[in-house]
Parts: sequence; structure tokens; C-alpha cells
Amino acid sequence: MNKTVPESLELIRAIREKVGAGCSSEVVVIPPFTSLFSVQEALRGSDLKLGAQNLSQSPQGALTGEVSGAMLISAG
Repeated sequence: MNKTVPESLELIRAIREKVGAGCSSEVVVIPPFTSLFSVQEALRGSDLKLGAQNLSQSPQGALTGEVSGAMLISAG
């Protein structure tokens, strides 16, 4: 757990400024779930990749706070 949505977006802006098209490394940003959708939008048009921090081992169920693979896939 790290960064609020506004803090995550500011970090993305800073990373995009530092990592240009000539970067030879693959850069993956893995924000907390609460920032995932906002960061996904902020990454559009860049070479930066998006990942998720958590993936529940259970595909479904009443598991408060857990995020399933299907939920992540449906999020885009």
C-alpha cells in the first residue's frame, strides 16, 4: 500500500518525464488497486506497462478486500 490516487498520478507524470522513448528497459508501474484505473488512463500513449499488486488465489467468493483475476481482466 503506497500512494493516494493524486500521488500516484503525480508519480506517473514524473516517471513519464524521466523515461523516454529511447529507454532500453521495460518499465512496469504497479499501483495500489485504488489507483489502478486512474493510472491506466495516465499511461495511455506511453511505453510504460501496468501491473496489479494483488491477485487472490480464489477465483470468487465473499472475500472482503480480495481482487480476483477475473476482476483484473474485466478492468482492462
